[in-house]
Amino acid sequence: MQNQSFKDRYQARRKRALDKPVYKNMVLLLLPALLIAVLLMASLYTYGVSLLLTYFILPMFYTVDKRLRHNLTGIGKREFNYGDGYKAFFQSNKGGIFGVAISLVFALTSLLLLSGSIGMVIPHIVNNFLEAKPVFDRLLELYTDVNVNPVDLNTYILQNGYHLTRPLTIYVGLIAFIPIFITIFIFITNNLSNHYLCSIVLPDIDLNISAAQARSVARGSFGRGTYTFRLKEQFRLNWPLYVLFAMIYGMGLYGASFITTGSTYFMPLIMMIVPCSALIVAVYINYFCLMNNYVVIEENQEMILASIPAPMRTSIYQTYNSKEYIHGEESLARGGFVPAPTYFQERQTDYQAYQTSQTRAQQTSTSVPSKPSDTASAPEGVVIDLSQDAEKKGDGE
Repeated sequence: MQNQSFKDRYQARRKRALDKPVYKNMVLLLLPALLIAVLLMASLYTYGVSLLLTYFILPMFYTVDKRLRHNLTGIGKREFNYGDGYKAFFQSNKGGIFGVAISLVFALTSLLLLSGSIGMVIPHIVNNFLEAKPVFDRLLELYTDVNVNPVDLNTYILQNGYHLTRPLTIYVGLIAFIPIFITIFIFITNNLSNHYLCSIVLPDIDLNISAAQARSVARGSFGRGTYTFRLKEQFRLNWPLYVLFAMIYGMGLYGASFITTGSTYFMPLIMMIVPCSALIVAVYINYFCLMNNYVVIEENQEMILASIPAPMRTSIYQTYNSKEYIHGEESLARGGFVPAPTYFQERQTDYQAYQTSQTRAQQTSTSVPSKPSDTASAPEGVVIDLSQDAEKKGDGE
């Protein structure tokens, strides 16, 4: 019954988001997706330097993310546009919300590892293409010949390298799949999910600390208690989308393996067709994966609250209600995530019950009842007023 309740709540929340004009978000997502694919294509000719320009495209993705959150919760500006995104991104310290830098480091590391491991099967790939095998064998001979002239080697590659287009297209497609998948669907999605979680526990957190700090706080503190549960629920909702991306990638790679060219200069462009196109597809599919992640977090707030240790709940409450904390629209819509601590009231109630039981025990054990005028009333609570002491202390100081 609990799982069915989760499913119903997830479905209702997703329906709310999908009932909004999603097509506008899809249109806004097209330009940054195309630009990021162009930068990836250009990285072959710029030795990866073009990827640094990704930072200036992120505000467009941030715009779409803000609109997605509005569709789910109704909080925020409805017609959030690129101008709003760039203004918030550069003036309000939102640059770390995606965690792109660390994501690219992991992606490049996995790319290097895969290029070495999958590189060992290149001869087997080449054997499936008759036009490529003689060229490949000749290149091996030239590379292993210590007396070969480098100029002759480069000349041979420029004149005959295009025959290797089809096997190299498959090779590049294979080694690029995992880096693209983990960057888009795991690292960046988890970073955004952690930031979303932090914005629920501490509404308007972005007005107080940077986005990078916010997602780090969620990941390292109050998000840990439900991490396994959220991961399981998010995977249950997203695995069909993962399979869909893998199928599209595989079919695209199969189709691209038939493309040939008569010029070695155009060969890199053909080799990168699948990774660049897949990046655009991944961005669109990840929109719905990200929506599912937000839905899981939104609909399990009670579990998240229950998983936070009591001292941490007190700290969150004090932080949110401190006079230094800046509040905005999220605070107005959500309110405080952690309710006011009740341990003082609970202790007072326990003390009242204890005093009542002691009074009744005394009345039962006393053989001669006391006169009403001599009977002292049992205290109903303990109230300590520190204001006068504070004033006296202040006067003494």
